[in-house]
Amino acid sequence: MYLIAILLSSSFVYFGSRTKKQINVAMAGNKNYGLNDDVFGFAWSSNYGWTSFNSTDCDTNGTIFLGTPAGCPPDGTPFYDYGVNVNSNGDFLRSDSSHSYAWNPNIGWIDFAPTGPYPGNPQTPAHYDASTGDVTGWAKVLSLGDGGWLKMSDTSNGNWMGKGMQADAAGNFSGFAWNGNSDNSGMGWLSFNCSDIPNSCNGGTNSGEQCKAPADCPGGSCVSTCSFSNYVVYANLPPATPVMGTVATSSCIGGAMPATVNWTDMSNNETGFQVQYEPSGGSWGNFCSQTPSPPVSLTGDSMSCAGGVLLNPSTTYYFQVKATGTSTDSLWAGPANITTSYCPPYLNGNPTYNCDAVNLSWTQTGTGVNYYQVYRNQDNTTWQKIADNIPSATLNYSDTNITSGANYQYYIVAQTNGLQSNTISVNACPKLPTWKEVKTQ
Repeated sequence: MYLIAILLSSSFVYFGSRTKKQINVAMAGNKNYGLNDDVFGFAWSSNYGWTSFNSTDCDTNGTIFLGTPAGCPPDGTPFYDYGVNVNSNGDFLRSDSSHSYAWNPNIGWIDFAPTGPYPGNPQTPAHYDASTGDVTGWAKVLSLGDGGWLKMSDTSNGNWMGKGMQADAAGNFSGFAWNGNSDNSGMGWLSFNCSDIPNSCNGGTNSGEQCKAPADCPGGSCVSTCSFSNYVVYANLPPATPVMGTVATSSCIGGAMPATVNWTDMSNNETGFQVQYEPSGGSWGNFCSQTPSPPVSLTGDSMSCAGGVLLNPSTTYYFQVKATGTSTDSLWAGPANITTSYCPPYLNGNPTYNCDAVNLSWTQTGTGVNYYQVYRNQDNTTWQKIADNIPSATLNYSDTNITSGANYQYYIVAQTNGLQSNTISVNACPKLPTWKEVKTQ
């Protein structure tokens, strides 16, 4: 029967008295093999010793295990790929969605994505929350059967609160997981980082006991666990999923319009961001990418990216953004959608005219115009609306109220968005020269 832990502190002394040996922990981060799992390093169990989280911790040539450092498969074991991986969802699954395993030579395989039901809440396998760094849920020591449940954390246990498995921004795990049963079997506390273990006396009358100062260790020294057993489980963890913001467009350029996508960064371990767009009924394509400056931005930073893609008017588009990581990206945030407006009308700069009328014409890119208005300025005085509610299908207007010798300026407004065209000038009916006879002298 699974037994919940009561006293976390009692394991500290036990660990200190068991691990006074120098080990060479491999942290090469070499990912040449198999499915490129992203968790590495060793954890320590007071009952069963070292647990390796990646085959590359134990082998550098992909041919045979050498049995070193401690916690690796025995010397001479043919190489096989194993490892623990954290995917974009925060689940401890490999890239092909298969279970990920750690190895302990004394107790065998530890499955970090076991199927339930589980002996208590939460009813989930191990899960990493990128926004908090906390790891919750369950792993399982397979050789122990129903007695092998390994709990990652428990905030309801006062002695365990804040001391469960978690990861910092650099991907270094810390804290403790627990596996124990009523018959005293099990791993006990599994420690992921030597810095969590209190200092202990090395030598002297209190050798192996906890210490805070040299005076606590008569005849010996007060040393940190990391000084003689420098271990840590670490990972190239996926960044947290950004929070999708708004999409804004600006004025049309050649009948199309640029756009800027905005979002909020929720992580500080990303290598950059990727933005995709999809026209309604189309397929996703790259819109823009963003590398923060400095390369890693801070949680809560407002980010934006203006793509080199111009959007068609009167079209619905969808946008999504993700944070890219060293080995695994975040989930996509979004989608956010926007329906682009029509472009401003373009007023023909060479209208036909005579002393009876100025015949205006224009072109329109995009749909959705309800009606047009025509504005005129005579001799640089004031602008006046001279026509209203011109149907959207009508792209011309004749101004018949012409004064001989006047200079006119015109522009068109497309409603209901109030988009204004370019302005043109017309001297529609210039005055004819007059003849005046002058008597010769």
